[in-house]
Amino acid sequence: MNTSRNSPESPMQRNTAELESYGCNASCQAILSVSNPADLETVGTEFDFDFYSTPNNFSYSAPGDLLKLQPVDSSDLNIPAGIATFRFQYTSIDLDGTNVPSSGFIAFPFASPANGSQFRLITYARGTIGVHRGCAPSSSPSLFNYNSWAQLMYSGYAVVATDYAGLGNNYTLHKYSAFTAHANDIYYSVQAARKAFPGMFTKEWASIGHSRGGGAVWKLSEHPLVQKHSSGYLGAVAASPASKLYDMSVETFERMTPRPDFHQFAATAELG
Repeated sequence: MNTSRNSPESPMQRNTAELESYGCNASCQAILSVSNPADLETVGTEFDFDFYSTPNNFSYSAPGDLLKLQPVDSSDLNIPAGIATFRFQYTSIDLDGTNVPSSGFIAFPFASPANGSQFRLITYARGTIGVHRGCAPSSSPSLFNYNSWAQLMYSGYAVVATDYAGLGNNYTLHKYSAFTAHANDIYYSVQAARKAFPGMFTKEWASIGHSRGGGAVWKLSEHPLVQKHSSGYLGAVAASPASKLYDMSVETFERMTPRPDFHQFAATAELG
């Protein structure tokens, strides 16, 4: 695990006069002084514009096609030692039904498959990290592991995790908590991972999601493509699913927005 990586500067690192010109008073600046270093721990990696650019093969691809695959030096990541990681681009389906490139990562444990030949497969759908393309978990220092997907490594599972379309590759705008689109991103990430590593995964697979990812795997479990036994889909674990967005929005504006420290909550940031 590398804990001494150099982080790039954040766009929020501004002088006092500039912050005040945007209406950021002393209280606002105090929050930034604490939150900005924390943000850099999560997304403070030099962004690879070349990898996340839309590849030429996207124009004639189909949902589930593998577009790009790149190994990642896990020793440069703040994740448990021994994990083999790859980031990839693949084709998914956007909210309007059109094809869209999406990205994510694939992780293998430092262990032989439990049955001697194939890894048991879990798709992990993470919670909120941000809405800018640079917030892609596959580009982050820890692959956005907040004691979450990496725990599955200890039990010998391989993990496929989508960034969700619009993060990483910005061919489309990121559609925050658009669970129909996110479910597509999850499903087709599995199809692409199987093409990246033929025969490496069991036919059976399941999904785990947290927060918005909980809502995404819930929606995936209702997806027509996983209703047949032939899909190999076993089901989902939806942890704290963000499934009632209207109620959450009302609660946020009524109870959190009036607080002087409302900037510290992810919900207020994402809901504007």
